[in-house]
Amino acid sequence: MKKILFVILAVVFLASCTATLPARFTKLADKVEAKGSKFTEDQWNKANEQFGQLVDEYSKNYDSFNGKQKKEINRAIAKYAGAALKSGIDTAAETVEGILEELPNTLDSILQSAQGFLEGLGL
Repeated sequence: MKKILFVILAVVFLASCTATLPARFTKLADKVEAKGSKFTEDQWNKANEQFGQLVDEYSKNYDSFNGKQKKEINRAIAKYAGAALKSGIDTAAETVEGILEELPNTLDSILQSAQGFLEGLGL
C-alpha cells in the first residue's frame, strides 16, 4: 500500500511540475520586464540561469503541453527576450539567443510569438 501511495504522489508531483511551467515562465518574464533595467550583472546571471533551466524543462517536456500552455510559454519567452534587449544588457541578450538556439523544435513558434510581442512594443 505504501508503494502505491508513493507512486501516486510521485506522479502528482511530476504532473504539477509540468503544469506549473507556464506560470513559472510568466513569473520570471514579468519580473525581468518590471525590474530588469535595474538588475546587476549577478542578478542577470541568476535570471538567465533560471530562464535556461525553464527552457530546458520546456524542451524536454514539449509534447506534454497543450496549445494554450505552449502559447503562454512562448509569449513569456518573447517577453523575457524583449525585456533583456530593452534593458541593454548584452550578456543577457547573448544568453537568451544561445538558449533559444537550443530549441529547434519550438523555435518557429517562439519566433512568431516574439515577433508579435516586439511589434506590440513598436520595435
